[in-house]
Amino acid sequence: MGLQVLDTALYGIFTLVLGWLLHLIYRWRNPPCNGRLPPGSMGLPVVGETLQLLKPSPSLDIPDFYKLRLKRYGRLYKTSLMGKPVVVSMDMEFNRFVFRNNDKLFQLWYPDTMNSLFGKKTVAEGYGSVHRFVRSFAAPAYAPKNLKEALVSAMESIITESLRTWATKPNIEVKEAMTEMIFGITVNMVIGFESNSLRVKELRKNFELFFQGLLSFPMYVPGTKFYQSMQGRKYVQKVLKGLLKERISTPQKRYGDFLDIVAEELRREEALVDENFMVDLVCGFIFAGIALTPATLTIGMKLLTDNPNVVETLTEEHEAILRKRKEMLNSRITWEEYKSMKFTNQVIFSLIYLVINEIIRVSSNGPGIFRKTLTDVQVNGIYLLLHV
Repeated sequence: MGLQVLDTALYGIFTLVLGWLLHLIYRWRNPPCNGRLPPGSMGLPVVGETLQLLKPSPSLDIPDFYKLRLKRYGRLYKTSLMGKPVVVSMDMEFNRFVFRNNDKLFQLWYPDTMNSLFGKKTVAEGYGSVHRFVRSFAAPAYAPKNLKEALVSAMESIITESLRTWATKPNIEVKEAMTEMIFGITVNMVIGFESNSLRVKELRKNFELFFQGLLSFPMYVPGTKFYQSMQGRKYVQKVLKGLLKERISTPQKRYGDFLDIVAEELRREEALVDENFMVDLVCGFIFAGIALTPATLTIGMKLLTDNPNVVETLTEEHEAILRKRKEMLNSRITWEEYKSMKFTNQVIFSLIYLVINEIIRVSSNGPGIFRKTLTDVQVNGIYLLLHV
């Protein structure tokens, strides 16, 4: 009799647990809302369809993750990525609606991995009044005066050294070479490091870890990409904090880089932001400088290779500038010479336009632009976006 009661109790508990799990799974796959959600699958609980998104694509075309769901559900569908319910839009009109209502119905949003890597406070306050404040004190670093006096000369020096290094090699991998060169320029402008120093090489190695874990699943477990990315973040933060403390304690020394401006702001008695915010901000500046530029330049070089007439005209323009120089031919480029490069500037603007369109057409450096809803949003009475 006692065993029968025990068996009945265990069976009842098992049934309740199973029912509870099934209920959670059902709620996961059918999120509550006040309207009709787009079609789609929420995937596995918690994990969602993150693993399918992160699966490498065999070509430069639209990733299979989007192709499959576009064919199955249409241009608008629901899913779950990195632990969050989301709606993916590949519809032009719907995307226009989102952009038109930015900061009214929608706001920029970043996955938890990006928040952790770049600093939750920095990301959360990356818009509004703090964003305007950052722009106001960062603007002097890129003012025309600084561009004339420092940036053009520094860029020429780093680019020239890179070209000399490339010339000594039988061949180069263009994307890698471009990344190394742009990283050298960026860290020189932002924190004053010499582009070819050992510190830059070590810093770049840790920044590379950022790319590996930006869209990984946020599991802080040794061996995972997210863990490796966080270790890289800790190294970068340690370096930047050390530099910043040194700058703050020696106000008489000026290096002419962005870190000077940051240190000056933190020395103020009523600074709007703290040291941790500024360190994450500087880290973000460096990351932004190398995130897309190398890929853009690589495609630009491919387009120039396919148009030898353009290269010939560019060569003629620059040789004409060299012939006009009164000083030695190996003297530094001047701001006046840069402004006189009419055809070069036309090519640059054309390349930027073509490259942007080509990147959009054949590949993507990221899975899309993330936004969250500020309120429940219905479009044409059919779709309701989920809060994230």
